[in-house]
Amino acid sequence: MSFSSYPQEPQTPTGYRAAPPSVLTAAKLMYAGAVLSLCEIIVVISTADELSGDLSGSGDSGTEVSSGLVIGSGIVFSLIGAALWLWMAWAAKAGHNWARVTSAVLFAIATVMTLISLADPTGALSVVLAVVSWLVGLAALILLYRRDSRPHFTRPATGADAPHM
Repeated sequence: MSFSSYPQEPQTPTGYRAAPPSVLTAAKLMYAGAVLSLCEIIVVISTADELSGDLSGSGDSGTEVSSGLVIGSGIVFSLIGAALWLWMAWAAKAGHNWARVTSAVLFAIATVMTLISLADPTGALSVVLAVVSWLVGLAALILLYRRDSRPHFTRPATGADAPHM
């Protein structure tokens, strides 16, 4: 047994360094983002009557199929969104650097989608939900790229991961 006078980073049971507070807060924000994505399902279902009225006013003979398709796809995309939030939270806490990059790409896509929802608002609640989700994503991304988060995502190469000379 050796004792070191130098402070050691906290270790998790698996031997990896513990995530810094900024990464843990980012993960909590991502969990909140997943909840917001699930709330979108409620918005999609609650606005189904409004959507059906909009489609029937257009003279479309396939109104029932169209509204069902829109509602079904809204539910599926909300579930996919929640799964992506949870996946990025897990990967960020685990220290995978690709999680920061993937989160940035997903945030760029969310930015475009939020701008589209602002340009063509389908309902006040859905716009508010989109903007709040976007703000949560922005805060999480800022926390992932903070200076104190960087060491968590840069692991020293050991064993099979070490570069060959």
